[in-house]
Amino acid sequence: MRAACLPTRPENLSKIFLQLREFLVALYQHQRWSLLNGFNTPASDASSVTPTGAVLNWTAQPSASYYKIYRVTPGPTTALATISNVATNTYPLTGLTTGVSYEYRINAFDASDVSDGNANLAAFTTPAGTGASFNGWSDVVATGR
Repeated sequence: MRAACLPTRPENLSKIFLQLREFLVALYQHQRWSLLNGFNTPASDASSVTPTGAVLNWTAQPSASYYKIYRVTPGPTTALATISNVATNTYPLTGLTTGVSYEYRINAFDASDVSDGNANLAAFTTPAGTGASFNGWSDVVATGR
């Protein structure tokens, strides 16, 4: 049986060194963001869900320089907004479709444009609409009076 060992040829060692360096840089960037800034991801949810709208809410992060909001479903992930006012921790959604499940993600970024990339999802389903609607009037019944 042959014992496993690291290759000793210089060209192999340089490849291993480069891979290790890339890993350590990625780890450093994640740890720098997580530890020095004191948070990983904002907790998020949705409130005031209606058939055509909702409000996204997230936990404000004291070291964030800005937030980015992404719609994850339905369809491909799409950048929706960049919020540079970090005192804001809500975002209204309009023009949604009734009876559809949505998922949104909010990422916090520091001044160096670094985010840990992992965000909690705000998931909700818009309720199905009820009754008929015409120019904003719903469930209008003509009574003849």
